[in-house]
Amino acid sequence: MLLSLKPTSIGLRISANIPNDRAAFAGGQQLTLAVHLEGRDHLDLETGEVFQNPAYAKIRSSKEALVGSFSIAQAREPEDFGFNQMRYIEGVKTDDGDIGPQIHFRLYLPSDDFQQLIANARSGLLPSSISIDLAHNIFDRSSPVEYGWEPDGSGKKWNNRASENRSIKIEGATFTFELLRHLGDRSPEEIAQSEPLSPAESMQAHTAIVNATLLSILSGIRNLGIAVAVIGGAILLVLWLKG
Repeated sequence: MLLSLKPTSIGLRISANIPNDRAAFAGGQQLTLAVHLEGRDHLDLETGEVFQNPAYAKIRSSKEALVGSFSIAQAREPEDFGFNQMRYIEGVKTDDGDIGPQIHFRLYLPSDDFQQLIANARSGLLPSSISIDLAHNIFDRSSPVEYGWEPDGSGKKWNNRASENRSIKIEGATFTFELLRHLGDRSPEEIAQSEPLSPAESMQAHTAIVNATLLSILSGIRNLGIAVAVIGGAILLVLWLKG
């Protein structure tokens, strides 16, 4: 079963490995993302919440919307791949306030793949979408995740009430990077002020604004140079006629 996720923010967390007398701590780098489902897709949970695109929240206003988080790290041992999973984390009440329920995706990647993601993130090349392949057998009625009634597969259900069903194995992941996108007839300013953009889209719109500003400045300098040349020529002509 595939889930198509749209990243809305991305961060890089670096942990230092400081040796001490206590248990060893594995330092390293970790990418953290905030995500929601793309398009009209929605995942309805048995516990009453829904994981969805916020743009469609009004349609399902009777259900509590879930926050989606995603963490990606480098696998250090083959056993780490067994922890690739989607988890439901129940909300808790604390003295400092309530923490709502959320869905968390945990992904360990081989070294080469993870380092490529880190290099892309450092250079500003961020994923526009992430496809997650969840363990699912369509013929197994005991599977915790299943498709809803929608013919296009946009609706999905997660029977997560039982504790043993609160984590689903992730069997694969695909990261899509949008290298160039046609902005259409809208100006960069209109795009930047429209609906929330992915990090890649936001960076592209910002770059377009900067480029347009630079072109405007260069055009002004060129026009100023032409004007100066014309005025200089006129002055020389007047001086020549007087001489």
